[in-house]
Amino acid sequence: MLSTRPDIVPVYIIDELIKLQDRAKPFEFSTVERILRRNYGNRLEEIFSRIDPQPIASASISQVHVGYLKTGEKVAIKVR
Repeated sequence: MLSTRPDIVPVYIIDELIKLQDRAKPFEFSTVERILRRNYGNRLEEIFSRIDPQPIASASISQVHVGYLKTGEKVAIKVR
């Protein structure tokens, strides 16, 4: 949020913080699985038929994966 506050943060710092908004290195898919299992438990396999291990986006606080529900719907899974 500080990257959007030039009234309180110098421009040279804002320039660095902006890089974190959409260019963060993705974390491992094993971490994604661990987070999803912590939230969904054994229901993970009942909800999703497949989750693409390659993220489509990665930023400072989360990344997004494409998933497919058991119903066949394509969904975005945002993992923090």
